[in-house]
Amino acid sequence: AQLKWLRNDMNSTDKDWKIVFFHKSPYSLGKDIKWPDACYLQESLAAVCDETNVDLVMSGHDHMYVRTKPLNDNKVVDQEDGTTYILAGAKGAKRYEFRKFILDNYFSQDILDVAVSQANGEYFANGNLDNLDETNKGGIFNTVSVAGGALILKSYVVNDETLELKQIDELTILK
Repeated sequence: AQLKWLRNDMNSTDKDWKIVFFHKSPYSLGKDIKWPDACYLQESLAAVCDETNVDLVMSGHDHMYVRTKPLNDNKVVDQEDGTTYILAGAKGAKRYEFRKFILDNYFSQDILDVAVSQANGEYFANGNLDNLDETNKGGIFNTVSVAGGALILKSYVVNDETLELKQIDELTILK
């Protein structure tokens, strides 16, 4: 019923930008991605997003930041032909570490553009799972703005100790 509602809602809009928000992400490097419902989301929900030309999907559940490349049928495509998925970040003290076994078991690393996470409460990786960056210890939040034919997403980390704000990602989608 929810997939039918989403398909009808996305097909009936005349808005320039289609952004979908939901709780659990179909693309994550967290422990919950191996659960059957996450695999189901990769098949069913992603298919509706492909079919209805959704531009951006933002979700949560796993406490980390992940941005995919534009995807259609779970394959990397040009931006105008795909949907970008954002696992929106982490707030407070609860943050998940990357589970490297997920890559190639559930999806390929080549669909990822940016990844930021805290491992065991001490470490972060950015972009490359082997590239640790100690300055990224903190909560992560995102902003989305639309200016004319551009949708701009910016993602930031607030350092736990210094409260310094650092931009960790930026994505611009043009129409």
